[in-house]
Amino acid sequence: MKNFFFIILFLISVTFDISAKSIMFQSENYYGTVAYNDSVTAGDAIFARMNIKLLKNNKKKSVSEPEAVLQLLKNDKKVETARFYFINQKSKRYSNPEMLCGIPVSLYLKGESGYSLKIILTTGINGETEKEIILPVTILPFDINDKIIQDTNNLEIVQNMNSQRLAQTERLNSILETISTANIFSLKPFILPLNEKESSVNFGSKTIYNDELKSSYIHYGNDYNVSDGADIFSCADGKVVLAEFRTKTGWSVVIEHLPGLYSLYYHLSVLNVKEGISIKQGEKLGLSGATGLATAPHFHWEIRLNNAAVRPDFFLQDFAFTETE
Repeated sequence: MKNFFFIILFLISVTFDISAKSIMFQSENYYGTVAYNDSVTAGDAIFARMNIKLLKNNKKKSVSEPEAVLQLLKNDKKVETARFYFINQKSKRYSNPEMLCGIPVSLYLKGESGYSLKIILTTGINGETEKEIILPVTILPFDINDKIIQDTNNLEIVQNMNSQRLAQTERLNSILETISTANIFSLKPFILPLNEKESSVNFGSKTIYNDELKSSYIHYGNDYNVSDGADIFSCADGKVVLAEFRTKTGWSVVIEHLPGLYSLYYHLSVLNVKEGISIKQGEKLGLSGATGLATAPHFHWEIRLNNAAVRPDFFLQDFAFTETE
């Protein structure tokens, strides 16, 4: 079968909570649409939602599972890549599969020209080989300008990686690197996991230690100044995949929401959940505290996508384009 190029039929702006575009494409056997956020600040994420429909003359043909990959490119070189997954597992062999993919955008990327997205789609319909869709995207720079001075005692604790700390880190990374394509728990915008509205330390702020080398690190979540005993809730439906005491983060909870997408809750004083249970958006996880490496009571909320830290506030928007449903 001759390898036909995709025909991009139109590119229009669509009103969502985030800046988004909708593109329609077509081959000789099917057509489809892609909704994605075409302008993103470094430190956020890019999500693409794709729907594929067979043309009438292909309705009776055998359809294998389509496969698709999303790539972020800089001057045609790969920066990030991730695989699409089926939103509705039952429809993946039907005539209109719907797929979603999210990739993190590193906060260290500079907002320069030359970025684009590439979708590599393989349907197997009537012997078709893979097709490529190129999408324009704008990356805006992230301004790392907050500086928090800490004393050297905290630095010594942070750098003390004993065998227990190493084992805890290895276990957490193993969880956050797990991408289970069948685990679709929530597509809705997240909610704040506590009643406090304003964070005291934001994602991407820089902490500088008062030592001779002026050691520093970037904060990968939002901190909230709350007293001991404040209620902490799940930001979205999901599955509890970690609920334990960790040396650095104290009583901690990790929840899986989508393939590769996790929320993390640190420094709690009490846990109300156990590993393996399902959780609903707004359901109580526990109480805030000052456990682990905390100099005062506060709550730390973090989001990881494919084990990369992403700005939590990004997910308070319609990041999965549910308005297209």
